[in-house]
Amino acid sequence: MALNGINVVEMEGIGPGPLCGAMLADFDSNVVSVSRVTNGKLLHQGDTMSRGKRSIALDVKHPAGMNTMHELLKKADVFIESFRPGAAEKMGLGPEDVLKINPRIIYCRMTGWGQGGDPKIEKAAGHDANYLALAGTLDLFKRGNERPQPPTNFAGDNAGGGISLFMGILIALEERHKSGKGQVIDAAMTDQSAYVALPLFKMLLDADKGKGMLAKTKYGDLDPTYSGIHQGNPFSDTYKRRQTPGARTGSSTCPSRRGSRPSTRLCSRALAWIRNRTSRPSRTGAAGP
Repeated sequence: MALNGINVVEMEGIGPGPLCGAMLADFDSNVVSVSRVTNGKLLHQGDTMSRGKRSIALDVKHPAGMNTMHELLKKADVFIESFRPGAAEKMGLGPEDVLKINPRIIYCRMTGWGQGGDPKIEKAAGHDANYLALAGTLDLFKRGNERPQPPTNFAGDNAGGGISLFMGILIALEERHKSGKGQVIDAAMTDQSAYVALPLFKMLLDADKGKGMLAKTKYGDLDPTYSGIHQGNPFSDTYKRRQTPGARTGSSTCPSRRGSRPSTRLCSRALAWIRNRTSRPSRTGAAGP
């Protein structure tokens, strides 16, 4: 497969870093996940994205553990760390340290806020909704005047984190093929979730000109009432396929004319379709005319 022969050393973490490592392994990279050992105790974080990876436990605060780490890095093409800014440097595994060991390595930093900026923010703990809020993308997940509902970890951790880092690694490997030099990637979920939402931000700019598929309130915020592309409008909703415990959820969206107002005829057909099927055996599906 495409990434056969690419050696990856991943410092075990949670969320987007392990997802990126799993994606690299999916395309045949040799991924080694390094778990921490402190005072002889394994501090395993229960990586749910461990498929396709091998693992090793190292105490990098001990000279023997750090020597083993250096041997892994000498043969590695990619190094992934998901610590808070400055933590890898304190361990002796910052970009300068690792690039001295292997000048051709792709050094990957997975963070929430990115490197630099206000230290109160840079080193602060955060979660998916925090990054989306600062990026301006959380407002895209709301209905009417309700508060936005964070979309679990899809937009920040996954799209803005692991998948964006995976894309960055592919680009860095291509650059190394041309220049022969290693690269440093700073994949910040705040920045990348905004990048993923770029088409939506452009639509909001178009709304100022009275066109496009999104609208704004008089305060400049997203008005989802007649959105043609997301389910924040009143003519899109979710429903239970059957009123029994464990019933699965389906969705209904009435098509609209040019992303404007919904077609009443199509909405009526969609509602009739739903009523005729709510008594059938539970099965995930999308309703439509």
